[in-house]
Amino acid sequence: RLPVTNGTVTRLGQATGSSFQGAPGKYSRPVHTDIAYVELTRQDGESFGLIIAGGSDHREQVTVADLREGGIAKRTELLEIGDRILAVNGTSTDDLTHDAVVRLLQTAGSTAYLEIEYDLPEGAPPPESATKKKRITVDVIGEADGFGFKLRGGVDEGLSRPLTIAYIRSGCELQKKGTVKVGDRLMRINGQDVTDFSLSEAITALRHAQGSVQLEIEYDVTLQAALQGNDPGSIILVELVKPPGVSLGLTLNGSSE
Repeated sequence: RLPVTNGTVTRLGQATGSSFQGAPGKYSRPVHTDIAYVELTRQDGESFGLIIAGGSDHREQVTVADLREGGIAKRTELLEIGDRILAVNGTSTDDLTHDAVVRLLQTAGSTAYLEIEYDLPEGAPPPESATKKKRITVDVIGEADGFGFKLRGGVDEGLSRPLTIAYIRSGCELQKKGTVKVGDRLMRINGQDVTDFSLSEAITALRHAQGSVQLEIEYDVTLQAALQGNDPGSIILVELVKPPGVSLGLTLNGSSE
């Protein structure tokens, strides 16, 4: 087992189209995935706050079905609904029934090491010639349970994926600011370049920020030339630069109904 630290995740590498061993050939996994270890630590009398679905008796892979509000699994912000649980404390879940996996978690003691497989966020961006990469800096004040967003991707084992914003919690400061979107890429944390960081290293840097953090975010903007000949009804992202005191000059039509 690779070394892990409490409340962090160690990225292992990329999985490509492997299948669920409990029922060969029936449950193929998405091509663009990564595998990681997540460590959950609880006190006596606490549960991990993790609700699972699936199992060999359901002929479905074991997945995260829900994260209890305020629970340990949710507070770590390392797990997401739909993540696939491959092993618990080194025991593979491939051939285990639903109840057997539940028992593994219940009897795990104070710490559960989960081997998970998750989907990498991908937005199918337009061709490079149709977009321009832009960067913004955002200052975020943390809350008791983190900064309100999840990362995916990272660099490890010879594989390189951008550190990508995969989830932004509703109501958190980052969501209220509205400047960062799911799919945006994290480039710097408090001025430190993180483009060659593993997921574990990026999460550790965020945890060390203690209270507030400055994020440098990269995102794609559609170039004006790319709008010509665009299919009717398609969605595009357009950035308008507005100097102070100048109107955007837009008139909106339509109805909320």
